[in-house]
Amino acid sequence: MKNNVQIPFSTVAEETGFSSITVKKYFYETVLPYCNIAHYFFPKGYNHYSQAVVTIETDFEEGLVGAFSKLPCTTYVFPLEEELLVGIFHEGIQDVMFTMKKLEEKGFIKKHLLLVPLYWE
Repeated sequence: MKNNVQIPFSTVAEETGFSSITVKKYFYETVLPYCNIAHYFFPKGYNHYSQAVVTIETDFEEGLVGAFSKLPCTTYVFPLEEELLVGIFHEGIQDVMFTMKKLEEKGFIKKHLLLVPLYWE
């Protein structure tokens, strides 16, 4: 189950020697409380979008998170000690670059680092 939580409890039980009831109970009481449940939304389908990762240093974390929540598809925001790590799904990297530059010029972000994966599977 470590790499695939869709494996049936009965399969895990057979491989570990525990009963499926024990495996299910352990999963729901011990593992699941430490999980974040995500609901993804990609209006044009997952494969239509490219991905970028941005680290952002800002004093306006809540406002930026609110702004990212208005994007048309899922955006991941991870608060770090002194910056935000943002995973953006986009239709064109030029739009992301332009937006980051404008946010920096207007003083909403102090600095940013845009990372664009060349290959994503």
